[in-house]
Amino acid sequence: MLEKNLKFLKFLRNLELVERTVYRPNDRKENDVEHSYQIAMMAWYLTSQFNLKLSIDKLIKYGMVHDLVEVYAGDTPVYSKDSINTIKTKKEREKKAVIILKKEFGDFKDLIETIENYEKKTDEESIFIYELDKIVPALNIYLDNGYGWNKLNITLEEIKQEKRTKIKQTKQLVALLEETLARFEKEEKTLFK
Repeated sequence: MLEKNLKFLKFLRNLELVERTVYRPNDRKENDVEHSYQIAMMAWYLTSQFNLKLSIDKLIKYGMVHDLVEVYAGDTPVYSKDSINTIKTKKEREKKAVIILKKEFGDFKDLIETIENYEKKTDEESIFIYELDKIVPALNIYLDNGYGWNKLNITLEEIKQEKRTKIKQTKQLVALLEETLARFEKEEKTLFK
């Protein structure tokens, strides 16, 4: 029993090692644990704020697992052009990661089922987390005065195009996105140098 628990804990610790391309002003990259925690908490908060009839249990589970495959597949930066983990290889890498997860933690059926349901976007909760996952990084970069965008030479137009392509189904998140983009436009000279 101890060995199984140590193995799973080691796996979770490896999630801390997955760096994202969201930079903090001190040049530190955000990791997947920080990101997943923020997604889960923001989902819970927004569900309450918007008075949504979504399952908090599912949202928190999806928020916590939505990037677990990245322990084996790596992060896929949306804007970075020099990454080996490109959008073109993302689906295949993540399919292979799920196979590894099933092999290593197949006895944790709820975890595997939650990951698979998230990947398939089988319900409103998984779609909500998918779309929220596209907003929270932008809000973090905004709070850091555009530091990450400037570091990677990302333009407001690139952000608008990418976000509007992916956030389309949850009307509350679409409204939040549009309010966010309007703020970015208003502060463009400050946020994008």
